Amino acid sequence: MKKLVIYLSLILIISCRKYDDYEPWTYSQETQTEVRPWQDSYVYGGTLPYDTTNILTLVGTRWVLTKMQVGFVGSSPNDTINFITNNQYVINSDLTARNYRLSKIPSSPNYELTLYYFTPFGGMAYSANLGYYFIQDGVINNAEFKNITNTTNKVRAWFKKL
Repeated sequence: MKKLVIYLSLILIISCRKYDDYEPWTYSQETQTEVRPWQDSYVYGGTLPYDTTNILTLVGTRWVLTKMQVGFVGSSPNDTINFITNNQYVINSDLTARNYRLSKIPSSPNYELTLYYFTPFGGMAYSANLGYYFIQDGVINNAEFKNITNTTNKVRAWFKKL
């Protein structure tokens, strides 16, 4: 028991030892200078450069919906989509511009095309994953367009670029 008390006393003494290099925190007001963010020292502001040579665009292209299938029912509507801007299209001769979105799928070479208010599919927003070369190939074959608000509604579609 006596050894235990001596041992604990030594631990207490060692842990309470005063450090000579201890300096309490003091507040000093320094003059402030303008500091540029570290990103400014890089050409692109610390971000990866945007590759403008590999931009996929549908602007100015026209596509005809040659075939579509909902469940087991197929049809050949032959509706034409004219992509007029980076985010709007018109159907056939209707001048009402509707929205669309073409975006790159992360970690994939493919793209996602979302058509908003596309009346041949039922007027809701439908989205499909398309291959990397679909614009250069000029065809979309058997693409599964899913209703983004109700994923049970699916339309298989075939398009051909004019």
